[in-house]
Formats: sequence, C-alpha cells, structure tokens
Amino acid sequence: MTLYRGKLATVESFHYEAALETMDFKYPFPDWLKNMATVRENAILQLHTNSGLVWVKPGQWVVKDSSDNLHILDPDEFHRRYEAVSD
Repeated sequence: MTLYRGKLATVESFHYEAALETMDFKYPFPDWLKNMATVRENAILQLHTNSGLVWVKPGQWVVKDSSDNLHILDPDEFHRRYEAVSD
C-alpha cells in the first residue's frame, strides 16, 4: 500500500485492479478494507460500509480519509487530487 498526499491531507488509498489475485485466489486487500470487501460478478468490488453498500469498478481508487470515510474515485480524479508520498 502506498500513501498519497492531497492538497490538504495525507490519505490511505487502494487501487482496485481486478486481475490481481494471489496464489490462494484471494485479492490482496489492505487491512483497513479486507473485512468489508466482496468481489462480485464481472469483477465488481462490493464494499459494506457504515453508509451502506458501495460498488467499485476495476481501475477505480478507494480512498480512506482522516475520518475513516471511504471515497471512490476514477483514476483521473484521483491523480488530480493526490500525489504519492516519498519516503
């Protein structure tokens, strides 16, 4: 997992790429997303959040803000708002 910095805050993020699976055929989700994620038909990711169900398409980003709220962003929007944090 890579940290990304926005103009106002640093957030945790996850880029959903449906073709990536581990040898046990499970998608490598970050710990903060693991218990709420289910892969559905056509590689759509379903997230069970406090606000209800959210769907993520392959290629989209899931961003967790400082209040633990999740935001789903298309790649163009994600890269407009955030840049990778260098170590």
